[in-house]
Amino acid sequence: MRYIVGVVFRNSPKLHKYQSQEPLNRDIPVVIENSRGVTVGFVRAHFEDDQIGEYPEIIRVANDEDIAFEEIAPDLEREAMNFCVEKIEEREMKMKIVRVHFMLHSSKIIFYFTAEGRVDFRALVKDLAAKFRSRIEMRQIGVRDEAQMLGGIGICGREVCCFSFIGDFQTISLEDARENSFGVSNEKLIGICGRFMCCLRFEEGVSCKDKCSTCCASNVENQEENSDTNSNNISETQNDNQNSEETQNMRKPRRYPSKDRDGGFKKGEYNAKRYKKGDLYE
Repeated sequence: MRYIVGVVFRNSPKLHKYQSQEPLNRDIPVVIENSRGVTVGFVRAHFEDDQIGEYPEIIRVANDEDIAFEEIAPDLEREAMNFCVEKIEEREMKMKIVRVHFMLHSSKIIFYFTAEGRVDFRALVKDLAAKFRSRIEMRQIGVRDEAQMLGGIGICGREVCCFSFIGDFQTISLEDARENSFGVSNEKLIGICGRFMCCLRFEEGVSCKDKCSTCCASNVENQEENSDTNSNNISETQNDNQNSEETQNMRKPRRYPSKDRDGGFKKGEYNAKRYKKGDLYE
């Protein structure tokens, strides 16, 4: 009888399915082999055997030596990254080292980097091989892979999806962005990698009625309430305008300046008592 388990690797959210001949508990370290080489993974999930899929076999459960190497591997990767950055600066190479990964017991070292075009790194590989005495592999990645490795905080305030749980990237077209944007500008739909955010594909093919059965009905009720409120506001505004016009058309009291001894008018002095009451209004 075989057991199907989900295994994750260090600094990677993607879940890989493997088969085992014995039951394995969750979070137990195991030694497996993938396309990169032999490394250590951790059991994170259990699946039912569908008797159809063919999955790679788990080599064995990790022993004390394997666990001890995994504990010191981050320090070794940091040292290798610093050395590689120094050599890149010395040779003035147009490339950026993103991450370094040591396979189990330093059987192979993988350097992930980004560059705008092709880079001749043969001299750099010689320096690295002479320093670490191991097999060196240089792997060029894209901006989305860089964001998945380094992580970050998205516009929503949470950790980016590709770093937390998304394993494989899916193509996001402009139509997907328009379908889920709801009038938001394209600048707010761009993630930290400079591409459309992965979450735009989460609601692909889901209409408003499928999301919430009461959504459309509530929107209609809100529109009716808003229309009634707007009509009341319009009528009140018209009444206020009529009242303001009537107030402006009312006759205002006329103020006459008083004469001085020479018969002229003094500026700023007014005397309305010498006129009749009926003449005070125009």
